[in-house]
Amino acid sequence: MHIQNDTMKAGIYISEMSVSNTHGGGITLQRILAEDLYNFEKFIHLSTFAEQYPIISNLKEKAWNAAEKHLPLHRPARKDVISYSTYLFKRFLLREKPTFLYGAKKISQEIIKLISIDKFRVLVVPQHHTSIYVSNLLFKHQPFSYWTWMMDDHPLHYDRERGFFYEDGFEQEMNFHLKHAKGVFVISYQMREFYKERFGVISEVLFGPADPYDSPVYELTESEEIKLCYFGALWGWQSDAIERMVPHLKKNAAKLDIYSFQKISEKMRCEEVSQKSPVEATQVQRLMRTYDAVIIPISFDDSCRNLSELNYSTKMSECLAAGVPVLAIGPPYAGMIRFLRERDCAIIIDDPSNESQWESLKKIKEYSFRKKILDNALLVSQRETSVSAMRMKWKNFWN
Repeated sequence: MHIQNDTMKAGIYISEMSVSNTHGGGITLQRILAEDLYNFEKFIHLSTFAEQYPIISNLKEKAWNAAEKHLPLHRPARKDVISYSTYLFKRFLLREKPTFLYGAKKISQEIIKLISIDKFRVLVVPQHHTSIYVSNLLFKHQPFSYWTWMMDDHPLHYDRERGFFYEDGFEQEMNFHLKHAKGVFVISYQMREFYKERFGVISEVLFGPADPYDSPVYELTESEEIKLCYFGALWGWQSDAIERMVPHLKKNAAKLDIYSFQKISEKMRCEEVSQKSPVEATQVQRLMRTYDAVIIPISFDDSCRNLSELNYSTKMSECLAAGVPVLAIGPPYAGMIRFLRERDCAIIIDDPSNESQWESLKKIKEYSFRKKILDNALLVSQRETSVSAMRMKWKNFWN
């Protein structure tokens, strides 16, 4: 059946990522788009990532997983020897760029058969190369109105000699994609600066919001130790910052509870660190309020600099809104470090080798310092990172 829309009110969603309850990007989409999500006719998924973090049940019937049929080069399990060997051989023949481009061509051809794309408003949420390739191929076939929301820029790389760069001519694809969009959303002020300088593109900052949970918790926990918590993934973007923190916990009388689906690394294993089972998203802020502070870890590694420098995680707004002090650990160039420092609404550790910075942990127990940080965080949460503030930006652009 060929899908078309005569009113131009409905939307098509294209991304490697689904509108999921178990992933920060999916939660961000739900909080900001809210009821607008139900005006989308189709959710086209371009990666098996959308299977790992599936779409919410209310939208499941509108989902189309294009990755399974058209991206056969996604890595299978090593134990499946035949499939894995075939995968390696195809990777050798096609190399990285042709792999993405091959799948993108197949997907775009299928979309053209199925949907009159020019009759819809399209939201593209690129998580990798494929979304960019697919939307560019569709536009070259038939121009259409699309908005793009850059929550991440995974194709972007960094090294100390070259700075930021895209491989294999992909910068041209990015330039085409951003320049032809009806509107560009970006996840941070730093990404907005970067795209303006690199591509001459004006964009609107739109990141994961959270409303204040309750009044700030000015009172201290009864424990003499400093009780810290972390809620979230333990991937490359977060892990090394936590690992750099671990040696400083004991000497500063601090303990850290980690709530994550991923297992803690060997470098995190010590008496001061405890692994806890993850909790429902609706319970996270309530549980944060039982601790002295919540941590936001941001990688110091160059391999993650595209994320560290240009991204705001969904957890940033949630932590600011929880009503307990935020302890941010990350490099001085990190987007979240800059955001929090400029607003004086968090404790900052941007040089893990500087022991005096870690001594600031003890300030968490000082009432006057704690109150100042919490009052500033409340103002930021109310004025800048609330759901209503972000939803207004979305509606002004989309409508």
